[in-house]
Amino acid sequence: MENKNRNTTNQTIVEKLYSNDELEVLSAIDELREKGNFAYIPLLLGCYERKDSTLIRRKITELLTDVKNPEIVPIIIEELKKTTSKEIRSLLLTVCWSSGLNYERYFNDFVDIVLNADYLSAFEALTVIDNFTRPVPKEDIRRNIDRIVDASIKAEEEKKPIYSELFSILHRMEKEAAEGEN
Repeated sequence: MENKNRNTTNQTIVEKLYSNDELEVLSAIDELREKGNFAYIPLLLGCYERKDSTLIRRKITELLTDVKNPEIVPIIIEELKKTTSKEIRSLLLTVCWSSGLNYERYFNDFVDIVLNADYLSAFEALTVIDNFTRPVPKEDIRRNIDRIVDASIKAEEEKKPIYSELFSILHRMEKEAAEGEN
């Protein structure tokens, strides 16, 4: 799947994605793996949400996590911000932490998810942050440490361990950023 011809979709593939026949849907996913583009991402997410098939959902997850083109990153973040579905949010967060692409630029968005989303989404966003490999601006780290301290005062008991872990991760990141300046 590439970003060329981003705004174009093939009607036959779209129809296959909307098919009630599992083999047709799987065929469309295979075609997208070979010659798809990023315009299909919202359609794939819709298919994922509509279908109960474990196989279809696994194939969509694999397709999205296998994309190594960094141009997909802002598209995934855009979809993550738009979705109200816990299932789609979970899928997109899985894509973020397992794709190996750099999402550090969206650090504040992941902290927002930890602070505002359900437990599972918060945990997955925490995993994304913990897997960052590039430095995050020190001022962003400091600002978010303050946000976590404020949020943990009012936090549900269930999420307090996640806030505590995020606090530890951000302190580690802050220390690494300071060491990088020396």
